[in-house]
Amino acid sequence: MANMNVSYDEIESAANQLITGKGQLEDQLMQLRTFISTLVSSGFVTDQASGAFNETYGNFDTAAKSTISNLDILAQNLRQTAQILKDTDTQIASQLRS
Repeated sequence: MANMNVSYDEIESAANQLITGKGQLEDQLMQLRTFISTLVSSGFVTDQASGAFNETYGNFDTAAKSTISNLDILAQNLRQTAQILKDTDTQIASQLRS
């Protein structure tokens, strides 16, 4: 039989950290996109390679944004889990008292 030890505050803190981290990652990704855009317009300009590099970086940027956006879902899952556990605990306690 499994034991359970739940800290609602720790779960909420973890959800908050995911949201904070998401913002930091988005900021960093935006800075890198700006850096690469500048690079391929002034420091790395060729007939084909720089454009191909920029396209590849754009694909990475899109995939990274998609992955990063999932942090919202993970944070929401943590919050929902904490609420479900709180509600279940309250219901069990109520049943035991009746």
